[in-house]
Amino acid sequence: MRPLRKLLKHLRDWEKNTRPFKPEKARMLKKRWDALPDHVKTPFQMVGRNSTGCEGTQGVFPKCNFSCTPCYHSQNANSVRIDREHTLQAIEQQMQFLQSERGGHFNYAQLIGGEVTLLGPKTHAEALCIMQQHGRIPMSFTHGDFDYSYLQQLLAHSPTSLKHLSFAGHFDSTMRGRRGLNNPKSEVELKPFREKFCKLFQKLQRETGISYFLAHNMTITRKNLDQVPEVIQQCRHMGFRMMAFQPSAAIGNPKRWQDNLSDNMADMVWALIEQGAGRSLPFQLMQSGDVRCNRTVWGVFIGDSYFPLFETDSQTDIRACQSFREMGEHGMELYRPDMPWLSGIVFLRALLHRWEWFCSFAKWGGRFIHRVGFLKLLLNTIQPMTFVMHNFMDAETVSEAMHWNEKQAWSPAPKIRAAQERLKACIYSMAHPESKQLVPACVQHGLLDFEINEKLRRIF
Repeated sequence: MRPLRKLLKHLRDWEKNTRPFKPEKARMLKKRWDALPDHVKTPFQMVGRNSTGCEGTQGVFPKCNFSCTPCYHSQNANSVRIDREHTLQAIEQQMQFLQSERGGHFNYAQLIGGEVTLLGPKTHAEALCIMQQHGRIPMSFTHGDFDYSYLQQLLAHSPTSLKHLSFAGHFDSTMRGRRGLNNPKSEVELKPFREKFCKLFQKLQRETGISYFLAHNMTITRKNLDQVPEVIQQCRHMGFRMMAFQPSAAIGNPKRWQDNLSDNMADMVWALIEQGAGRSLPFQLMQSGDVRCNRTVWGVFIGDSYFPLFETDSQTDIRACQSFREMGEHGMELYRPDMPWLSGIVFLRALLHRWEWFCSFAKWGGRFIHRVGFLKLLLNTIQPMTFVMHNFMDAETVSEAMHWNEKQAWSPAPKIRAAQERLKACIYSMAHPESKQLVPACVQHGLLDFEINEKLRRIF
């Protein structure tokens, strides 16, 4: 009887772990949806339906050993020494607050500040474990200038066994200080450094079995604007699964502002991303907050051709998107990168919950195979790739918009009113447990970082 009881326990645990809908997550999603401004409550909005938004740490390790132009760190960031006790305590407090406000069902959170590898592998590993303990899927932000031994030590020092690593590597020609290429003049010069970064994780997976997710970040200025398509074409098969582009803004260290792009350049940047992908990218179906701030397209490279998962000219795709959002409203978890097989089972059980959901995705799958071509799908490498653009605002604009928001009034100036709307719809937040606030990233970097770093500098 003992083996039978053991088997029944495993089956009960399996059933519980693969339940597709979590009531607490559904409650947090509704709370998030209710807090969104009306102008982003569109039929295609994902925030408040599938996700509560993105999160990032603040004031936990401001220091960086690069000197980039532009730089979103405040002018005094490098005067704050890294302190292990402060870093871990601040992350613990921020994650506790985020869990209370946004729930704890695998929310995406960025371990961000200065350069994450300056924490050292032990503190870095401890920080990741703290974030995971509070239901976060952490992503470490780095300039990527480290060796394989760092990753080995990161795993060796983990208090609990890390099964998955997620890193965002920042590579572009505005960066100064990289070993072997201190002052790049063009994006093409960075190709071997991007390749090396990806190969480090590929080697780690071969030797340890750990899974990983790599994102590529790039700041866009007038100097490298026309090089965006070439960067995408070079990187599409390297191993990155996301390419994120940030048009430069006058935010952070004013001494390093050079040629920030104006707000109306966002369409131009997106057009160049489309040129690099080799086709139009329909961001309208998967909206994350305000489209003036964020544009996102999920898709795959099959061979050298890019295929978005959903297209705006297909009712089949639109219906599948609607089903996906409805599943999210019920509290379905989006994805477990450390257990992709579990995510697949959860998704299948969710589809079987309603016949119309199952039918909509079955039709979508058939259409996707038809538009790609069965033989092409069978004979080519499939590389998932998400394209993202984050359009930050200038600090001066943010300051004036916050002034009007605090007055609970609308500015008569169209640009400032637009900024007010964007801040109210922001999906990328930093936690401030001491004031019980979630602060938009543009406010954090444009208005708060300097004062926080001054306080930390005096403490340390």
